[in-house]
Formats: sequence, structure tokens, C-alpha cells
Amino acid sequence: MTVRLRSALTSILAAGAAALLLPAVAAADVQPLPPVTIGAVFSTTGAGGPYGPSQQRGAQLAVDQINAAGGVAGGRPLALSTLNDRSVPADAATAFGQLIDEGAVALLGPTLSGAALVADEVAQRRGVPVVGVSNTIDGLTDIGPYVFRDSLAESKVQPQTVKVAKQRFKLKRVAIVSTTDAYSAGGRTVFRAALKRQGIKLAADRTFETGDAASLRAALKAVAKRKPDALIISALQGDIVKAMVGARTFRALKKIHFIGGNAFNAPGLYEQTKGAADGAVSGAAWVAGRSTPGNAAFVTAYKGKYGAAPDQFAAQAYVGVQLVASSLAVDGAGVVHPAAVRDALAAITGRPTILGTFAFDAARDPRYTPAVVVNRKGRQVAIG
Repeated sequence: MTVRLRSALTSILAAGAAALLLPAVAAADVQPLPPVTIGAVFSTTGAGGPYGPSQQRGAQLAVDQINAAGGVAGGRPLALSTLNDRSVPADAATAFGQLIDEGAVALLGPTLSGAALVADEVAQRRGVPVVGVSNTIDGLTDIGPYVFRDSLAESKVQPQTVKVAKQRFKLKRVAIVSTTDAYSAGGRTVFRAALKRQGIKLAADRTFETGDAASLRAALKAVAKRKPDALIISALQGDIVKAMVGARTFRALKKIHFIGGNAFNAPGLYEQTKGAADGAVSGAAWVAGRSTPGNAAFVTAYKGKYGAAPDQFAAQAYVGVQLVASSLAVDGAGVVHPAAVRDALAAITGRPTILGTFAFDAARDPRYTPAVVVNRKGRQVAIG
């Protein structure tokens, strides 16, 4: 082989080797896009403990599905950072501040309405949008333009609940027992107004202290003396269970129907009350068997991932993540601005979701159609 031929061959081989190295070098230079983080504060312990875990699972399922479909904001992965507020309002406020400091561009939660009244002030003051996914107290979004929710206020749901219950069970006299936390007190007010609107006599109205067996017993004893047709229980799940079980020990309350709000819709109520919750009626934002967009696929995916059926709280958290994710966009510098997320959330209308066709109204409250459900041996069935 001549020197000239050997030199040409060496050059060709070197060029080929360099070409083979180019993809590796290029791949090494490509950096993964940074995630966009949304924060969530859910109660996994304390009074909100029956609701928070399923909220966390529903939210994470939505994040996983969004990332599997390509992420958000031009292909960036979506990250969910969650904290437990222990059902303490001050802890919820602190958690919101921590998540914002760590870079969350939007927030979900907190679980309880009383905590939201405190924590949402932090989100508003810091200019980061928050979507409540289980807060039903009236006036929550009055805190400011950064406060949204996809959970229907009790005042939008329970009047229909009372109307359907009256028609179905021929109610004429109904009693109320309630605790005094923000959610329960707000629900009590709504139920009182709904009974009056339907021409149903308020047979008795008693409050009791959370976790106080003697206080609850005294309230139920006073109610039993009035022999109502049905009993409204406005409380969180721990007290609901005790009230239902306790009511069945009084002859006058042994077979009456229980009526309640959002808190009746957590899983396990029938089992925890040893069947006392059978026939209980409540307003619900979501029902497993409804033919809303994507609902059957959501139920299947949730069962496949967690080995259990979803509930209303999982569904609302799932939709909350979807609403926020669809509102994320980056500017020319690749930055997601919370103010822009707020504006995009406020513009949502006619969105197909598992809750139904969804929109935020001018006050950033949700618009979609609720259901009235009855508990039949642990399964929620739509009625009315």
C-alpha cells in the first residue's frame, strides 16, 4: 500500500469514528428540562385524616398520567410536592409558605375548610394560585383573586339533597346535630335554610363538642325526644361515625335516615358504623358510575394503581391537578409565572372532566352538576 493510499484510508477511518461519536457527544450536551412543581397540603392525620390520603393518591395519579403523556409547558415533567398539615390551620398556612419558598407555582388544598380560611391568605398574599379540592364553606374565594376551588360549596349542593330526601322519604320533621368547626357550622347553616325552603319543620337543633362522648349523647337524647323523621349530621367523619352509631341506640332514631354533606362521602363509612350508615343520603360532587368524560378510565386506573376504588376526594384532587397542569406555560426565558397560571385558571370554561363539564365562575367557584346519593351497604348510588 502506498503512503498516499494509507494516509487517505486513515483519514476516512478517523472521520467515521468522529461521526460515530457525534450522537454521544450531542446526547451528553442535552440537559433534561427542569420539572414544574405544584404543591399540595393534605391532612393525612387528625380530623381530616379520612380524606387526605385519597386526595394525595388522586393527585399523584393525575401527575403520573400527565407525565406519561409528555409533561407540561413544552415537555417539562410535572412534580407534586405534598405536605401533611395534621388538620391544623396554622400548620396548613406554614406548609403553603414552605411550598412557595421551595418553588411551587400553584397549590392544592388544604383538606379542611377551616384550614383553608387561614392558609389561602398566605397564597393570596404571596401571589400563588391555590385550588381547593375539598373546601365547601361559603365565601372562601372572597379571600382574593388567587383563590379557586373545584369543590362545590355546601350551599350549591345541600338544598337539592334536602329536596330529594323530602320527596323520597316524605319528610315533615327533621332534626340537626352538628359540631362547631368551620365546615360543620357552615353546613348546619345551609341545612337550616334548606329545610325552611322545603317547608320541613326543624324538630331539634343541637351542637356537640368534637370527640366528647357525653356532649354527643346529650345532643342525641334531646333529638330523640322530638322523634324526627330524619337526622342531619353536620360534622367530620370521626364524629359522623360516633353520631350514627350513637343514634341507633335510641328507639326513636333506630331506623330514621341520616342526611349529610360532603363529609359523608369518604370511604369506609358503612363499615366503620357497622352498617348504621346504610340508607344515609348526601350531596356528592362525584359518583363512580356516572358517565362523565373519562370517568370509567379514571376508576380503572385508580383501582389498578392503588388496589382500591376512588372516592369523591380522590376525584376532586385528580381534577385539580388537571386544571392546574393545563394552565401552565413558560415565557421566553423558560419560566412559569404564578400570575399567568392564575389568569389561565380563571379563563377555564366548558372543560370536560370526570366531575362533568367544568367552569370557574367570576368568583372562581366551580360550575358543574352535583348528585344526590344514598349509601347502599357501602356503595354510593345516585338518586333523585
